[in-house]
Amino acid sequence: MQSFWRVLFLAVFIAGSAHAKDSANDIEVKEVQLGQYLILGFKGNRVALHRWRLIKSDSQGLDLLDVSELGWIISSKDNKSMFSAHDTIRFHILPKAEGQANLVFQHNYRNVRGNFVFKRKTIRINIHAKAALAKVVN
Repeated sequence: MQSFWRVLFLAVFIAGSAHAKDSANDIEVKEVQLGQYLILGFKGNRVALHRWRLIKSDSQGLDLLDVSELGWIISSKDNKSMFSAHDTIRFHILPKAEGQANLVFQHNYRNVRGNFVFKRKTIRINIHAKAALAKVVN
């Protein structure tokens, strides 16, 4: 009987782990018009050597926009600890043409056990033509 419960627990644990992986691969969608720009911000801890970077080989539509790293916004010392992620790294996104781009960012850091952790986040950017100015009629 104990082996039945162990197998059931293991099956539930594996199913839960698979679901967590799927939810981690969700794509965040941003809308922008030509002539506008986006600032993407990702949480991290600069002191604990968190690193976010664009994975160009896995991204799509890079010819439609320019991506540049702006640097870190450092949190105040009052709400910071060595292991928490309160700082924000920012990326500037400047669209050049209409279309859709999928940007894949990788977050790597060392956790409290000293192991390196790698996570990915995909941002889909829908680039639209500039909205026409409405004609004002008196």
